[in-house]
Amino acid sequence: MNQLKVRLKLLVLYIIYNYEEIHGYGIKKEIQNLIKGYELSPGSLYPILNSLQRSGLIEKTNVNHKKVYRITNEGKKYVEKHEKQIKEFLKQIDNFNKLYENGLKDLFKLIKELINANIDYDEEILEKINKKTKEYTNSIYEVLYDANNRG
Repeated sequence: MNQLKVRLKLLVLYIIYNYEEIHGYGIKKEIQNLIKGYELSPGSLYPILNSLQRSGLIEKTNVNHKKVYRITNEGKKYVEKHEKQIKEFLKQIDNFNKLYENGLKDLFKLIKELINANIDYDEEILEKINKKTKEYTNSIYEVLYDANNRG
């Protein structure tokens, strides 16, 4: 299982841990509130919920004709055992959100426009994009290097 799926699974479990009971839509909204610009699709969320349920970490019940999820005692122990990993992931999410609001959102928009552009990317255009990308990447690495060497 890739790292993102493992982290999402842990995040979903953590969200359920923090609620007495919560339905799938509520989990989806919580993730959207936690991670700027990210929308977890039902096609990704429900397999995670099914996996957590099969593992005995959560249970699904019906309340007022709605499926809701609750954490089990085994799930609580699992969250508590992985508290350090959860805190690290939440810190990474916080860093991502700060970056997203300060330029990353524009970069994602640009990448989407490049992908969707009705352009035949010939060698000249690709070379120009590559040059600008390297310049941009190097300047960001300089900022990161300076930030790591403060103090």
